[in-house]
Amino acid sequence: MTDDSMGSTDAEALRRENEALLRELENSYAQLAAVLQVSQDETRIAYAELQEKLVVQEKKLVELAFLGGALDALLEERDTEALRRTLLDKICLLVPVDLAVLVILPDLDHGLQRERDVVRETTVTRERSEAIESIVRRVEQGGRAVWLVPDLDADASAAPLRLRNDALSAACLALRARGQLIGLLLLNARLRANFRDDQEPLLGTYAHHAAAALDHAIELRHHRAVLAELSRRHGWTEQELADVVRVAQRSKPGPKLDAVTRAFQRPDDARDATPPTSLRTEIR
Repeated sequence: MTDDSMGSTDAEALRRENEALLRELENSYAQLAAVLQVSQDETRIAYAELQEKLVVQEKKLVELAFLGGALDALLEERDTEALRRTLLDKICLLVPVDLAVLVILPDLDHGLQRERDVVRETTVTRERSEAIESIVRRVEQGGRAVWLVPDLDADASAAPLRLRNDALSAACLALRARGQLIGLLLLNARLRANFRDDQEPLLGTYAHHAAAALDHAIELRHHRAVLAELSRRHGWTEQELADVVRVAQRSKPGPKLDAVTRAFQRPDDARDATPPTSLRTEIR
C-alpha cells in the first residue's frame, strides 16, 4: 500500500470519526435543548400558578376589607328601612347580580328588590310567594347559610330561585339571628356560573353580618315603639322615659326591655292608668 493510499484511508477514517462525533454533539445539543424547553415550560407554568395564587389572595384581601367596611356601615344604620336598602346595595357591590330581593319573615308577600341599580318596594305575586315559601322550607330544613346554584337549567330543584326568566344562576342567603330564620336574600344573574362554591364562605359571612344588623335594627324599632307607647299611655316626659331605659338596662336576666314591655301590655281600658308601683319605685 502506497503512502497516498494510506493517507487517504486515514483521512477517511478521521472524517467518519468527526461525523460520528458531530452527530453525538448534535444529539446532546438536542437533548439539552429539550431539557431546557421542559424547564422553561415548567418555570412558566409555576410562574403562572404563582400569579394566579397572588390574584386570588389579593381578591380575598379586597373582599375582607369590603366585608369589614360593610359590617361597619350596616351596624351604623339604625333605621330598618334604610338598612334594608343598604343590604341590597352592599351585596350588589360584593358580587355582580342582575336582581337582588330581600324578604323579611314572616311577611312573604312584600319585599325590597334591586334591579338595574333601582331599589324599590315590590308586592310579591302569588306564584313568587309560593316559590319563596318553598325556599324557606328548604332553607329551614337544610340549615345552610348559603345555597348556590351555578346553573339553574341543570338543577330542577332550584327552580323557585329563578326570579327572572332569563336568570341562569342564582343564590340564596339565609339571614339567621338568635337561631331563627328572619329573612332571605335572593340573588339572580344572567350569567351561568356567576355564583361558585368558592364564594360560599364570603357570602356566608355577609349573610351573618346582614342578619345581625337587621336583627339589631328590628329590636331597636321594637324598643322605640315600646317607649312611644309608654309615653302615650302614661304621659311620661322624655326624662322619665330615659329613667325607664336605665332601669331596663340594669335588669337581669332576660332581654333588656322586658320590664318596659310588660308595663304596657295590658287591656286598652287601662291605658290611662299610672305606671306599676314597682316600676315607679325603681325609677325613683
